[in-house]
Amino acid sequence: MTALGTTTADTGSRITGTSVPGVNGATTANLSAAFTDLGNGVKSLGNGTAAGLGTLGSSANPLGPTLTSTSGLVTNAGAAVTAVGGAMTSLGTGRLAPLAPITSTLGTVVGDVGNGVVKVGSGVNSALASAPVQQSETQLGTAINPITLMASNTTQSIGNNTGLGAPLNNLLSTIGSGLDSTGQKVSGATGNQVGNDTGGVASQLGKTVTSTGGLLTGATTNPSAPIAGQPGPLGAVGGSGGGSSIPPLTGLIGNLGSLGGNGSTGNPLAPVTSLVTTLTSSASGAAGKTSPLAPVTGLVTGLTGSAGSGSTSTNPLAPVTNIVSGLLGGVAGK
Repeated sequence: MTALGTTTADTGSRITGTSVPGVNGATTANLSAAFTDLGNGVKSLGNGTAAGLGTLGSSANPLGPTLTSTSGLVTNAGAAVTAVGGAMTSLGTGRLAPLAPITSTLGTVVGDVGNGVVKVGSGVNSALASAPVQQSETQLGTAINPITLMASNTTQSIGNNTGLGAPLNNLLSTIGSGLDSTGQKVSGATGNQVGNDTGGVASQLGKTVTSTGGLLTGATTNPSAPIAGQPGPLGAVGGSGGGSSIPPLTGLIGNLGSLGGNGSTGNPLAPVTSLVTTLTSSASGAAGKTSPLAPVTGLVTGLTGSAGSGSTSTNPLAPVTNIVSGLLGGVAGK
């Protein structure tokens, strides 16, 4: 998003001073301002995504920066609309002077809409900065962190157990490296800032593709500590004393924050949480459980069962998995 926002803002800079036959300087200046404001809004959202959701598992409030950045997006979008209104008003000059009554009216209406959007952005920023909202964000972050950790572990476990994780990771790394390299070449071959920024978007896309491979393979960490009442990802998992981050997932989201998004306003964690829901629902359905904790206990039982298969004397995770299964089983039975 940051790269896309930078490209948009730099496009606005290129428009400034451009002479278009039949169009006065005020029109191009307002159009330039519109592009710049919109680009700055997208950059704000990108930076907020990287600083917020990109720190899932290691930050006490991963939602705060991302939500706050939306106010910057709204405010800058409003400024862009206001600038478009100014461009429309300025069209009614020179050869187009006979159209002044129409362009002036339309420009005023559009400008008023833009000013209203700017005020909404300011209100959103004030609301998100309030203590109750920040407290709620922290509470939600505490609930989301272990879910994302479990999701990351689940996808990695599937990749490791099926043997598909490493090959897919290598494939995605190859594709990502190719895109990254292509983006860098495009940036180096162009003689203007817009072309350089376009190459940057391709390069960030490559980094995002590469990061996705980390969700399919690698060492997993204990996702059950927060559920079993042990220190969660905001403190020490398993008594390690260090913060439990989720490198593959946070790396992916962090790179997405630097990449041009698709404009969707849906839940950014929807693909991950949907995957977990599908997997855990299948596990609980096969076991015929009716407990409200059946999806969680089914998932833990499936994962710990795989880890505990064979000789229990040689399974280094047996003490942990037995404790977690016992705790979750006891809660589910109540």
